[in-house]
Amino acid sequence: MVDTALGSAAMAQGSFARPDAKARLGVTPFDVIVIGANLVGGGIALDASARGLRTALLEPADFGAGDCSGGSDLWPLLQAPVNALSPRHLLDVVEAATERQYLRQIAPHLVSELPIVVPALEERAAGGNGTSEGGGGGPVAARPSPRGWWPWARRRARRLGLTSPADLAELVPLLRPAGLAGAWVSTRVEVDEAVLSLALARTAALDGAAVVLNRVGLSIRPDPASGRARVRVEVDGDVAEITARVVVEARAARSATPTTGPRARFLRVAVRRDALALEAALVVPGDEGTRPICCVPGEAHTRLGMVVDGPGGRMPQVEAMLAAVRQRLACHLGAADVTATWEEACPATDAEPGEGEGEDAAGPTRRHPLHQVAPGWVSVLGGTVTTYRELARQTVDAAVEGLDERTRLRLHRRSLTHRLQLRGATSWSDVRDGRDLGRGPSLVDDHARRRLARRYGGEARVVLAMVGQRPQLRRPLVEGLPYLAAEAVYAVRYEMAGGLLDVLARRTPALREDAEATAAAAGRVAELLAPECGWDARRRAAEVGAVRAEAAGRAQVATPAPGY
Repeated sequence: MVDTALGSAAMAQGSFARPDAKARLGVTPFDVIVIGANLVGGGIALDASARGLRTALLEPADFGAGDCSGGSDLWPLLQAPVNALSPRHLLDVVEAATERQYLRQIAPHLVSELPIVVPALEERAAGGNGTSEGGGGGPVAARPSPRGWWPWARRRARRLGLTSPADLAELVPLLRPAGLAGAWVSTRVEVDEAVLSLALARTAALDGAAVVLNRVGLSIRPDPASGRARVRVEVDGDVAEITARVVVEARAARSATPTTGPRARFLRVAVRRDALALEAALVVPGDEGTRPICCVPGEAHTRLGMVVDGPGGRMPQVEAMLAAVRQRLACHLGAADVTATWEEACPATDAEPGEGEGEDAAGPTRRHPLHQVAPGWVSVLGGTVTTYRELARQTVDAAVEGLDERTRLRLHRRSLTHRLQLRGATSWSDVRDGRDLGRGPSLVDDHARRRLARRYGGEARVVLAMVGQRPQLRRPLVEGLPYLAAEAVYAVRYEMAGGLLDVLARRTPALREDAEATAAAAGRVAELLAPECGWDARRRAAEVGAVRAEAAGRAQVATPAPGY
């Protein structure tokens, strides 16, 4: 516990404590039980608890474990130009813009604005028809490089946010001008999905939701006689059977089995920022044999992403990606600059391979599917940072309709999440840009203060209070990365991190930024957290082994882990 009055006041946890939530499972009659603490699950729990429904949020693993845990999701970059230019996706674009605006209001400390640049090739450079042979067809074969539509789009340049090659040179100085006709330029909201899932759950806990995750055994059994579903929950060896009017099983689209066609994969690569320094997100047009590649700048690393399908080892695909980037950008990017690489399943779609040219690539992540498995048991699939809130609203609306009139009278009938600020946002204005966080010599530098404010909002004061009490917590969590040792302790005390992998893969993105350095630091971080978690030598060794095994998987093809 933080001993300062400031820390104690800021960290009033309410029900966001595992022992308290566990004690409630056997005695509280719940209205809604949500299984899966991903974006959609956290959104449903927050919406339901804010309306006054007695809510439980249960997760066998960790927050965002079933989501794309690659931080900022690179996948929407490949769809942005297609969606913006296709009348078929007009409503999707409007919905995404609206939700981004809400996200800026409810979680200003978690979001940042990032320019997107999508270069357009001249017709002769695009090969005439704008197709890319050798890249492989498939349900996710989006064509973000605006080749075929460039002559038409040039006539609507002002409306579409297109820019000339001269202006493009100022936006992305590294981009080679050969064959470029201009670029489509936009702005996106960047947010870490795992951190947003955590913020949703913590805010739901403040509204009375019981949140339990990590080492939770679950089984669902419908009860046709009562029209409800029963959930058998095992937490730390204790078993409880609870019922609710509605049980919602929230699954991430990437964990679902595709309805038709082969499953494409999304290859992600982290490279050192000094090897590829960008100030804007960039979609590099693909050439023969490669798909388009999205490049997103980070604080210490630049993240690359490309859709791959068919057979082939990971490293040859990484080499092909780097070669395509070198061809389009004036850089000397090589395999020695790669610090992490891994694959994830692309969102499942209903399109047949080779059909739709990527227009259905958003798939269930945007279509808001609700499926009633049995009486009182609903399954929801999909959800992104721009769709989770609407999907949660629809799910809770359906749950409220099934309640009796007396219960409905005590509830808010409409969703409140569009104006309900997430935890850390309420005092964001006091600490943004690192202001009002103290400047004593025993604390951290200005850059670290600003980063802490962007990650924790007003609760950055608590992290700094830890550093003030234990100056050794100023040291880097992982050498070469900007995260502090204090953040690991904070994650265990206040963010319900249950293991070393939770801290190094989701509370901080260290593992996906530099796998080798994170593996090397795992033992030291385990020693730091052992007193907080009560780990003995055997448990410490197991936690370190799990991190190092995950880090080793960043150098070889691994099947994406299933999740909700």
